[in-house]
Amino acid sequence: MKETREESAVPPTLTPAQVRRALAAIAAAQIMSGTEPAPEDLEIGRRILTGETTAEGAIHARLRQLEQQHGLTRSEAAASHDQRTLDGQAPHQ
Repeated sequence: MKETREESAVPPTLTPAQVRRALAAIAAAQIMSGTEPAPEDLEIGRRILTGETTAEGAIHARLRQLEQQHGLTRSEAAASHDQRTLDGQAPHQ
């Protein structure tokens, strides 16, 4: 499945070298805290740092993925809250 660039993503402001250094720092921090960084999480970080997605979009996509993997369902209110947040609306609306 080919992913498309999210419309709400910001243009990348980091050079490829800066992205690599940031990802190395993220991985090092996780290792120092006693956990190994998951490759898929580092990929999400790369996509955020390069402007391919937003943090909010990545969180929303990861929640959907976890729901599908584990057969979870979230309430309609939670899904609606996520969509309003992605649409730039205040969460309480």
